[in-house]
Amino acid sequence: MSHDHDPDHRSSDLTRLSSREQLSALMDGALPRDATRFLLRRLQHDAELAACWERWRIAGEALRGSAPG
Repeated sequence: MSHDHDPDHRSSDLTRLSSREQLSALMDGALPRDATRFLLRRLQHDAELAACWERWRIAGEALRGSAPG
């Protein structure tokens, strides 16, 4: 049986990603709810990770043409 179509396996894979990979999954709306809550809490205490999130957020807005200008 392939794990590609198993949502529980996919969810488990997403929670084992590196912090930056989890940020990327969060931006795509693909991070499981529990992992999202944990990552959002971590962003409050990890300045380096929070700075990365902010840079990616601004870059995403710029690419979509919605950055303040």
